[in-house]
Amino acid sequence: MRWLTSADHHYYHQAVITYSKRPFSSLDHMHEVFIRRWNSTVEDDDRVIYVGDLIFGNDISILKELRGHIIVNTGNHDKHSAMNKALRQGYVQSVQSYTGLYLAGQNYHFQHFPALDWPGKDKGAILVHGHMHNKYPPTEQSIDVGVDTPWANFAPIPIERIPSLIRKYGPKVSSSYGVSSVKQDDD
Repeated sequence: MRWLTSADHHYYHQAVITYSKRPFSSLDHMHEVFIRRWNSTVEDDDRVIYVGDLIFGNDISILKELRGHIIVNTGNHDKHSAMNKALRQGYVQSVQSYTGLYLAGQNYHFQHFPALDWPGKDKGAILVHGHMHNKYPPTEQSIDVGVDTPWANFAPIPIERIPSLIRKYGPKVSSSYGVSSVKQDDD
């Protein structure tokens, strides 16, 4: 059993193809690629913490095709009625606003929106979020895990990869001062 995370599939949302510049000719094409990539990454016993905007609208039928146990942290496009229906039908394991997880020596906080502060930030917890559709790079302690990011490539991400993705794609941080390594002009 592994822990993975993902966000911002926007199943049944036609406009997101244009908005996020997704390389799909139709919703059916997008859905087919997303389901194939999800199921080639996620095993039946895996847990996926999903940080919002899974379904646009009320049709949840596509969720029965996804492998693993899905824990939904709702986003601004997730209707509570649809998520509750998905929960009752067993397509998702739980529905909530946020999730905390301690894994491999690291604390994580999962929620849909990016933030300036979150539980455990001062103790090194990493914020894992969606919503931004690859508009901003990771910070020292936060990362967008939406399907539109190059590190997700339209598939869930194993959570243990998050710290290395922040190091690779986030700001370059000075280990002695904990601040961005930016050259400043002399006064």
